[in-house]
Amino acid sequence: MKHPSFILAASLAALCLLQACEAFIPEKSDGRLSLRFSEDVFLSTRAAYDIPDTNDFILTILDSKGAELYKGKYGESPEALSVPSGSYTVFAVSEEFSVPKFSAPQYGDRQVVVVSSGRDTCVELICRQMNAGVKLNIAQNFLPSYPGGSLLLRSDDGKLLYSYSEKRIAYFNPGNVSLVLSDGGKDEVLLTRAGESQ
Repeated sequence: MKHPSFILAASLAALCLLQACEAFIPEKSDGRLSLRFSEDVFLSTRAAYDIPDTNDFILTILDSKGAELYKGKYGESPEALSVPSGSYTVFAVSEEFSVPKFSAPQYGDRQVVVVSSGRDTCVELICRQMNAGVKLNIAQNFLPSYPGGSLLLRSDDGKLLYSYSEKRIAYFNPGNVSLVLSDGGKDEVLLTRAGESQ
């Protein structure tokens, strides 16, 4: 039979050892989130010469609940953000785009990333065209056939009047775009195409 004082001493020693080990266990730490554009940013789209300076892109970082951690120019963003572990949505765009517009290509990227505690996570943004461009080639015999008519390009986000002499490219969010002939108070859908990002 072991002596009670020996048992008590052993218990105290084990407790002290446990407390000492706990002191060496690091507390849960944040991770670091950093971003950069891919080096071949200007090679990933056919209209590369139109891409504005990526430093002027609008960068937005949201946490998993949709709270905004950063919104501003990419060139003015911090080199890295210290954030709790979790998922984050990162997107950078050359300009805001929500409704159809002429001459308004939107370039950028959108990614969802997971940041681990105590780890560095680097997001490589790929610059590509995010909206879809539409340009019509109107046959010469179309105008005499519908002299009082007008053409509309229409999507779920809105519509644009497309004159017979229009030379600009119309831009839409990805999705269906319909060409509508409005003539004599009646609208007729001539065709519908699916617009896709590049």
